[in-house]
Amino acid sequence: MRNHTSLDEFILLGVPQTEGWEPVLFVIFSFIYLFTLLGNSLIFTAVISSSTLHTPMYFFLGLLSIFDMLFPSVTCPKMLLYLSGRSRAISYEGCAAQLFFYHFLGSTEGCLYSVMAYDRFVAICHPLRYMLIMKPEVCVSLVTLSFLIGCLQATTLTSFTFQLTYCGPRELNHFFCDIPAVLPLACNDSSLAQRVGSINVGLLALMLLFSVCVSYTHIGIAILRMRSAEGRQKAFSTCSAHLTAILCAYGPVIIIYLQRTPNPLLGAVVQILNNIVSPMLNSLIYSLRNKEVKNSLKKVLQKTTISIALYPIPGHRGQCKTQPRKSDLHCELRHTAVAKPADDGARRLLLKFFLPLVDSSTKMRNHTMVTEFVLLGIPETEGVETALFFLFSSLYLCTLLGNVLILTAIFSSSRLHTPMYFFLGNLSIFDLGFSSTTVPKMLSYLSGHSQGISFQGCNAQLFFYHFLGCTECFLYTVMAYDRFVAICYPLRYMVIMNNKVCSVLATGTWMSGCVHAIILTSLIFKLPFCGSNQVGYYFCDIPAVLPLACEDTSLAQKVGFTNVGLLTLICLFLILVSYIRIGISILKIRSTEGRQRAFSTCSAHLTAILCAYGPVIIIYLQPNPSPLLGAVIQMLNNLVTPMLNPLIYSLRNKDVKLALKHIFLKRSRALEIE
Repeated sequence: MRNHTSLDEFILLGVPQTEGWEPVLFVIFSFIYLFTLLGNSLIFTAVISSSTLHTPMYFFLGLLSIFDMLFPSVTCPKMLLYLSGRSRAISYEGCAAQLFFYHFLGSTEGCLYSVMAYDRFVAICHPLRYMLIMKPEVCVSLVTLSFLIGCLQATTLTSFTFQLTYCGPRELNHFFCDIPAVLPLACNDSSLAQRVGSINVGLLALMLLFSVCVSYTHIGIAILRMRSAEGRQKAFSTCSAHLTAILCAYGPVIIIYLQRTPNPLLGAVVQILNNIVSPMLNSLIYSLRNKEVKNSLKKVLQKTTISIALYPIPGHRGQCKTQPRKSDLHCELRHTAVAKPADDGARRLLLKFFLPLVDSSTKMRNHTMVTEFVLLGIPETEGVETALFFLFSSLYLCTLLGNVLILTAIFSSSRLHTPMYFFLGNLSIFDLGFSSTTVPKMLSYLSGHSQGISFQGCNAQLFFYHFLGCTECFLYTVMAYDRFVAICYPLRYMVIMNNKVCSVLATGTWMSGCVHAIILTSLIFKLPFCGSNQVGYYFCDIPAVLPLACEDTSLAQKVGFTNVGLLTLICLFLILVSYIRIGISILKIRSTEGRQRAFSTCSAHLTAILCAYGPVIIIYLQPNPSPLLGAVIQMLNNLVTPMLNPLIYSLRNKDVKLALKHIFLKRSRALEIE
């Protein structure tokens, strides 16, 4: 990227239409920024120091305060520098870093608002089970997931923006590096990056807003059912601060990215509200409307007048030494937590939220050293391993050969360089990868080799199985949409399904599959495995691995069942919608030949969908799982379906058959010449 551009820096032109107002703006923004840092520092100190605030709600509030200090710090210091008369230049790398951290912190904070809405939902709708549901491990998992989503979002946006070539003007008409300001400076076509940016930011904001609305709809229903006015008022008061903060945070984002005709001045004002004013208001919102925070802040301010001295804890070092089963990290945390008497609140928070995680990991290490699992294979097939080896080897080789031929045909024939075959080529890649996730290991132990698989290998197998499987499900949905456009809008087909749209749709499927697999894998393998290491299956999948965990697996089971089932149903619903529209269009065609031709373009895809979705639905939605039936169905999904796809798309497709014939003819001629 750097070889194609001579730009080493950008020039920030600042807030539009504010020439001559720099000293005034410097004073205003300096005050707001300092107030933001001070207010959020006080909130964080109050949460740490007061034992009454050591609950999930204030744990999330403390994290929100950290983000509200970091988020304005991404853009404000540089803005204050050039408002004070210093250089407006920002290096190429600095601009990329600013854009990354802006979207990373912004997306993570958006996810955190959704988590806080869920926390309020549990507190009001399930008050007796609140501490049981929102236990420390769950809180930390939700925060970790928010970080992962924010990181993935920022990585995607930054990579799309800075993979472009910047060789023209370097004046950036904004007060910091953001996508709408940077992209117009690119020398090559930036429409793909613009679409990805708008779709990603808009879709994430809408999804998070939807989750917040769902939580608050349930909360509203629960509040209306309360009989006492005092109870309703108390329940509403616990949510009002969070609702106000959400409105302050999401309003500017929606206005910035969804306005049809951007206004530079309006955009800058709204962005300043989002970057500086909202983080400042959060500290006011959560302190002025919350008695517990106000009381804690009063105590903190009183303590600042008292000098704090360290004193040693008698017997502390000896206790650590006399407990060899506790890890060094465990002792270090306890020593840190009790080293200062003034940090008694911090000690309680540390013990409550983080030591359970250390305890669980220490317990896991002390009780077991599970370094591998043993795959017991396909149930009820003892004695027929050799026959199964030859059968599955043949199917696997056919899968590899068939999909490689499909890919070769698509690449070699210019007639197949269309959206339909672009997605078919992607499908062939996924079929190669999907079957290769589980079959080689299975063939290895069927041939008499070790049935063991390392802990990390099992983790990787589960991740790639769900990553490729989920991505393939999304790809089938995209292919159904492609057929819908081809049949319902034939004259506009190439305009709608242009190369950029196809690339965005394909990239979206990959990203969605990756997020899905990360969620499932992280939930499964954060559990301790300290019992049996025998997996009653031929590969690592959720229903086979979870029963081996030593702790409560109900959360992982529910999330796995919901994710896989919901994802399958959503994709199936979208496919059905596409094909209903296709069916209506086909029925409107007057000629029999036209109807037959239109149907023939969809029949192969429909057959492939039935082969792919049938096993998934049966596996995950059967009420009383049968081990043998589950293994047979999984085998259809893992090995037979990827093998059938090349047959389905080649035998029923004249273009593919002609392309394959040309390949074989060219090969035979080349051999004759040699």
